[in-house]
Amino acid sequence: QADSDQDGLGDYQELFPCPVGTCFVPQTDPNNADTDNDGAKDGADNCPVTSNPDQGNVDGDSKGDVCDSDADGDGLSSAEEAEFGTDPLNPDTDGDSLKDGAEIKDYGTDPINFDTDNDGLSDGQEIVEFKTDPKKTDTDSDGISDGKEVTLKLNPLKKDNPVIPIIVSLLLDEEDVDNDTIEDSIDNCPKLANAN
Repeated sequence: QADSDQDGLGDYQELFPCPVGTCFVPQTDPNNADTDNDGAKDGADNCPVTSNPDQGNVDGDSKGDVCDSDADGDGLSSAEEAEFGTDPLNPDTDGDSLKDGAEIKDYGTDPINFDTDNDGLSDGQEIVEFKTDPKKTDTDSDGISDGKEVTLKLNPLKKDNPVIPIIVSLLLDEEDVDNDTIEDSIDNCPKLANAN
């Protein structure tokens, strides 16, 4: 196949791009080796009709960042990244080891908050390592936050003996204003005794 402009794409490829959704490149000019004039020949350009001299490609796919609807490959489009306040060039904005798209679409966690439930464990640790609920400070509802249970080598998935929260509270000198054995920092009603 002829390649008049010697850009690595045949003239037929450039003149007659395939149907929408099946093309591997957008329509380029068969008489101009660099259709978008960015210094990269069309056949090697990761955005052949959109100028991108640096050929930046954060996620390493076949599309350059400037023409990739999900430049960082995190499962969120650039428009969604703007909506949620995440970094479109960083697949894990908050650094918790979960991709931004997974946090929003799969786990319901906050992609710009390292620890959505503020229990002392990152969302990634809760989901991957400890299998706790990253949206619930005290997964097993025993009155001790998941982070404290992990620190004290207790099981955050198993409700502890009712005396344990009292001992933990005393050891850590934590406040329990309503004396219901649930530390105020995780008590849903810190001034009124209840079972949480």
